[in-house]
Amino acid sequence: MVKQRILWMLGGVIITVVVFILAQQFLFGSTSAQEISKDEAESIVLNQFSGEIYETRDDGDTFSVNVQLDSTAYVVIVDKRTGDLIDVIQTEEKHQEENTHEEDKSQDPKEQEEKEQEPKEQEEKEQEPKEPDESKVEEDTDLLTEEEIINQINEQYNGQLVTVEFEEGDQPIYKLEIKGEKHRYRLVVNAETGEVESEEKETVQQPPISGDEAVDIALNKISGEVDDIELEDLNGTLYYFIQIENELDQDIEVKINALTGNIASIIYDDYEEANDKDNDDDQNDDDSEED
Repeated sequence: MVKQRILWMLGGVIITVVVFILAQQFLFGSTSAQEISKDEAESIVLNQFSGEIYETRDDGDTFSVNVQLDSTAYVVIVDKRTGDLIDVIQTEEKHQEENTHEEDKSQDPKEQEEKEQEPKEQEEKEQEPKEPDESKVEEDTDLLTEEEIINQINEQYNGQLVTVEFEEGDQPIYKLEIKGEKHRYRLVVNAETGEVESEEKETVQQPPISGDEAVDIALNKISGEVDDIELEDLNGTLYYFIQIENELDQDIEVKINALTGNIASIIYDDYEEANDKDNDDDQNDDDSEED
């Protein structure tokens, strides 16, 4: 009888231990099994962005993946548990600057000193006043005016005029900067003939989400007609601002992250006006009841 009771007690202890171990594995083992690895996070980022990953940092619940796209660097935040892209932040071109700095270290000290001095001299030249002498341009009838140069350049290049400067000298010139949809141009134009003497063409970095894709995302959320779409840089992150007019004639602004396609906000412009109108109607009803 005593032996049988001891066997029952040992059996109960064994069952308790097994249940405890299984519970520990279920509660704590399942959580860690769901987290993705560093390599998986980098694969997810590369599937979204065709660039080069130069650093990945483990931040606890997330991975911060630094990726280089052409001349622009981004930090992509990846959730460890779901593998979703939480945020994409455009950073300064630190990766290129660091590589340039390492190359400078390997150079001869004298060459490095001369190389560092060149940007300072260039900066001092750029800081010198470059405002055109309008009186001199007017006096010399052979020189084209600023307006004539702009009209001529607008016929040759599609884009927005950013800056225009007139420089005197043996050969007076105009310097113009034009920003197009895909390219940025820096032009040197002969002030006498209007001929483009030199052209620097730079490709404008395009966001992963196109304007048409952003419009589709907005219309899937808000039904209506698109009135306007603009791409703006806010604190290093690109956003699309899409204006939509719905069937109730309400103007709605949808803000979409141009890097992830996520909707950041939806603003109804007529919301306050509608509230003010309702308040005015209520006030009129109260006044009529008192009369």
